[in-house]
Amino acid sequence: RSNRRNLLLIGSVVALAITLVVAVLVAASIIEVWHVLAAGAIGGVLFALRVPSGQAMTARLVPPKDLMNAISLNQTAHSLPSVAGPAAGGVLVGLIGVAGAYFFTSGALFIGLLMMLGVAASFGRIQRTTRTSAGADLREALDYLRAHKDLLLLTAAMLIPFTLGQSYVLLLP
Repeated sequence: RSNRRNLLLIGSVVALAITLVVAVLVAASIIEVWHVLAAGAIGGVLFALRVPSGQAMTARLVPPKDLMNAISLNQTAHSLPSVAGPAAGGVLVGLIGVAGAYFFTSGALFIGLLMMLGVAASFGRIQRTTRTSAGADLREALDYLRAHKDLLLLTAAMLIPFTLGQSYVLLLP
C-alpha cells in the first residue's frame, strides 16, 4: 500500500524512459530482440502497478454521484488505445518511420506526464494509521482471494490475458 500518487508519477516516468530508449535504439539501428523483450516485461509490470493506482485515484477524485460515469470513462480510456493505437501507430510508421513513431509516442507520454503532475498534485496524500510490508499486504490479498473463490476465479481469468498480452502495449509506436 504505497502512495498512489508516487506510483503513478514514477510509472509515467519509467514508461517515458523505456519508450525513449527504444526510440533511440531503433534510430541508431542497434535494437535487438532482447531489448524488445525487456521493454515488454517492464511494461507489463508498469501496467500492473499503474492501472489499480489510477482506478483508485478516480474513485478519490470524483464525487460519489458521478463515480459510475467516471469508471466507465476510465475503462474506455484504457480500452480505446488497444483498438485505435495499432492503426495510429501504423499511420505514424508510414509517415515518419519506426523511430519517428517511437519519438512521437515519447512526446505524447511526456505531455501525459505533465498533465498527470497537475492531477496528482490535487490527489493529496493518504495518511495511514498502520504500516505494513508489501509482503504482508500481498499475503492479506491472497488470503482474501482464497476465502472468496468467485473473486479468485475472476482474478485468475483477468490475470492471464494481462500477463500474456498487455505488456506489448508499451512496445507499440
